[in-house]
Amino acid sequence: MNAVGIVLSIIGALALLFSGVLLVKKVRPLAKALALEAYDLKKERKDILIRIGLITLSSILLFIGLGVMNNYNLDVGEYFKIVFGSMIFSSNLAIGYASFRLHYYQKQLDKKIDRILYICWIISMPIAVFSLFLLIEGYSAHWGYPLYNGISFTQGLVNPSTGKPNIAWYALCIVSGAVLVYFMCDHFAYKKWGKHGLLESTFFVAFPSGIIGARIFYVIGNWNLEFANQPFWKVFAIWEGGLTILGGAVVGIIAGALWFKHVNKNLSVGEAANFIVPTILVAQAIGRWGNFFNCEVHGIEQSVEYWMWLPNFIRSNASYSSTQGFASEGNIFVPLFLIEGIVNLIGFIILEVGGNRLFHRHVRPLDLCFAYISWYGATRTFMEPLRDTSFNMGSNGGWSWYWSIIFIAAGILGIVINHLFRSIYYQKKGLLAPIEDKKRYINHSIIALSVILIVALALFIPGLIMFINNTIPEGTSVITLVPRNIGLILFVCGLGVLSLIALPIYRIIRAGNKI
Repeated sequence: MNAVGIVLSIIGALALLFSGVLLVKKVRPLAKALALEAYDLKKERKDILIRIGLITLSSILLFIGLGVMNNYNLDVGEYFKIVFGSMIFSSNLAIGYASFRLHYYQKQLDKKIDRILYICWIISMPIAVFSLFLLIEGYSAHWGYPLYNGISFTQGLVNPSTGKPNIAWYALCIVSGAVLVYFMCDHFAYKKWGKHGLLESTFFVAFPSGIIGARIFYVIGNWNLEFANQPFWKVFAIWEGGLTILGGAVVGIIAGALWFKHVNKNLSVGEAANFIVPTILVAQAIGRWGNFFNCEVHGIEQSVEYWMWLPNFIRSNASYSSTQGFASEGNIFVPLFLIEGIVNLIGFIILEVGGNRLFHRHVRPLDLCFAYISWYGATRTFMEPLRDTSFNMGSNGGWSWYWSIIFIAAGILGIVINHLFRSIYYQKKGLLAPIEDKKRYINHSIIALSVILIVALALFIPGLIMFINNTIPEGTSVITLVPRNIGLILFVCGLGVLSLIALPIYRIIRAGNKI
């Protein structure tokens, strides 16, 4: 290692830590201040910007030092990526922190300033992510692939081609995702109920419960393949790998809901679930980066020319499979971990922005919990058949796939039952608004009923025909997206949509009986 680079890295790291503490010490009291009149806001803004500038300069020094320390022979373009990437990454993280803290915790700000702060923190996060990729790209040509996936107590840093780690980045990704989600949910709880810490004990129950559920689901699904002829203690050998998110999500949600209700008897577990459960998708997206370091959860080999838009470090790491070795020259394994991670983030945005903000008047407590189940079920339904078959679960490779399809229908049915029972309950309690225009009310319900029937039949009938009249080609996986399996998906989705007719039927009965 280069001594000059070590010195630069240490100075940069210490300066970054010091300037970060200065920023927190400046923003925190300002966000908590009960009377802003005591502050010179122009001076405070200038001081905050100076601290953000110090963070930026420290970050540049740190990352240049890392390159020099490792004796990377960086060219001009790589230096530019490192300097520009570290500058934008660190400054946007700092801006995101300051604007988030002031926007949500300082209620006396001018509306125009408050709006600017909100826009700043929303924009800063995706910019930080993309600039981080640019920063990494500056180093990527000098790394060996596959990348390290953890630390071995005997070998040091190891990658999937040299040994198994005792501390895996996969585990760190899962834990990091869970911690981030906790703070997100704590913030949502603060916005709703005005208090921090309401979810602390729930987190310490739900997270380990989810890990246990993920392991149980994996053991059951892969019993014949991995555990039937092994010592029983292997069931508990979680450090050897083997978790299934589908089972972990269900057990974690149930355990967390029961515990939350136990310790917060005066709060609605359904309302809590609506802002907690969608954030699981964020944790899952981060967890998929653990699969990236493990070189697993990928698809078939494909020419790298289709994936040149990806950063080099992703393409290079995807050229290796933990089960098949290196791909052929000019090929990589399709990075399904990345695709699923992006789909998970899209799902979170849809459920959070759509469910909790744009259409919140039509959303009932628990609705977004069931919507999450359907969304993730649909995601896995179409992702499982694209995986390398060595990563499929069950004796025939269909364990997770069949459950994913069940999740789609179960989530839709859960929303229907939730709305129906709550409508009946609210009606008995006299909480439903009276019907002012009975004819219009019934007409709208009939239109809704007709649309639901048309959509359900459009899925149900073709799906049934495709399922009955086709077979799975010999020699292919039972979950390959052939006409028979596509028909099964359409059939189940049609049944789920068909269950929605219960809602307009109830509305028609309610109007007809004048109840």
